[in-house]
Amino acid sequence: MKENDDYHYKVAYLGLPGSNSYMAANKYFKKNKNMKLISCQSIAEVFKKVTDRICLFGVVPVENSITGRISPVFDLFLKNKVSIIGEITIPVHHHLLGNGNVDIGNIRLCYSHPQAIAQCRIFLQKHPLIKSGISSDTASAAKQVAESGKKELAAIAGQNAAHKYGLTVIKKNIEDEEGNSTRFAVISKEDSSKLNNLRKIIDLLDEQLLDVLVKRFQLSHEVKKEKARLNIPIEDKKREKEIMGKLKKRCRQTNLSFDFVRRLLREIIEESKRLQK
Repeated sequence: MKENDDYHYKVAYLGLPGSNSYMAANKYFKKNKNMKLISCQSIAEVFKKVTDRICLFGVVPVENSITGRISPVFDLFLKNKVSIIGEITIPVHHHLLGNGNVDIGNIRLCYSHPQAIAQCRIFLQKHPLIKSGISSDTASAAKQVAESGKKELAAIAGQNAAHKYGLTVIKKNIEDEEGNSTRFAVISKEDSSKLNNLRKIIDLLDEQLLDVLVKRFQLSHEVKKEKARLNIPIEDKKREKEIMGKLKKRCRQTNLSFDFVRRLLREIIEESKRLQK
């Protein structure tokens, strides 16, 4: 596809102005006042605009501190010839936004991106009357609620989206954990080296593997407390056998060797038991 005249000054991002991807793109390119941010309806569209050379850069989320890696993005990395040329992590605070001063008890439907909904699961569990609706991004959810004018509708989005679309912050910081943040990769078609790009993707996955292990071992401490409360022995052979059985079945669906997975999990289980003692 032929490049457009201002190709070198365009950045593709997910969502509308006010979305988290928009905020990340703004922050990363803040020193270059000539950059124009191009809204996309999906992460796949961000990749397409970069591979079609409509935009020189794209900004895509790759990992959240609460929900972990964003799986569809890694699939798109493997399917598209792009390079990761930079990274940026931004704090993410989710607020419940509505039309005017509305009591939470009167809200019946809340729109947001699936990742934002997943990051606010505890809040939504505490308010079972609020059902979740899916939007392409947090800013689109805010715009949809604002345009409806309905008091029973709300959105999960950031402060910037509230200002942009004239919504009221009903409840601040409803994310599950303090310090919630999302990591974004900046991608480009230029100078795309497949080997270097694959290595960068592997580096991201390796870091996330470590994060998962840390969370698993943290849960071991909670398991220890619960076993002590229930007066249950730390070692549970039946439980270990069940875990191995599930993983064996899962390995049949992949190219992973069960012997390798079994050895790896055995080490993890032994370390978990050591931490519980």
